[in-house]
Amino acid sequence: GLEDSAQGSRRERLAVSMQSASAYMSGLFDYLLTSLRSLPTVPVIGSPEVRIPVLSLAIDNVPAERVVQRLADNGILAIANASAR
Repeated sequence: GLEDSAQGSRRERLAVSMQSASAYMSGLFDYLLTSLRSLPTVPVIGSPEVRIPVLSLAIDNVPAERVVQRLADNGILAIANASAR
C-alpha cells in the first residue's frame, strides 16, 4: 500500500510513497554494501553511486552458480555473468 503518512491526491501520496520506498531500499543497499566490504573474501566490484542499487561481487573459491542459487533461495535476484568465464 501507500505510505501511511502520505497526504493529498493519489499522485501526491504515490510520490511520497515512492520516496519512502527509495529511502528504505537505499538503507538496505548501504547495509548490504557495508556488510560485504567487511568480508575479506568478497571483493565488491563496481561503483555504488549508480542510480539503481546494483553491485557485482565474487566470492573466493565459490562458483558463481552456487552463489546465485544461494541468493535466489533467500529471495534475492542475482545472475551469474556468463561472459566472465
